[in-house]
Amino acid sequence: MACSSSRCPSAATRPATRSPFSEFAGPGCRGVAIRITAPATFDATLLGAALLQALDRQNPNHFHAERTLGMVGSPDTLQRLREGLSPGEARARWEAAWRDFTRRRQAVLLYDATAPAQAAASSDPAR
Repeated sequence: MACSSSRCPSAATRPATRSPFSEFAGPGCRGVAIRITAPATFDATLLGAALLQALDRQNPNHFHAERTLGMVGSPDTLQRLREGLSPGEARARWEAAWRDFTRRRQAVLLYDATAPAQAAASSDPAR
């Protein structure tokens, strides 16, 4: 299945079949039903990465993983997921790259991006 408990904790998947209505009525469409089992810890990025891997593995000639690049965000991450890197390992890599980027950009920003926003508190009409 697309999401084992180790690949996307906090979500359970099962095969599902639905019969479409409208002009597409006819044979059932097969897919996946997803149930969030622990909303407080659910990570949609892990689920997305696991689904991308499962779809790419199941039908590599018809699933166009490269079309997901806008959602994945990085050609390197997409390639590594296609090569079998676990979603958790992929997240650890992109989080490390993000921390490095935010550290490097701080030197050229005109404001302190690490300070909490004060504007929201000062614009509160109840004050």
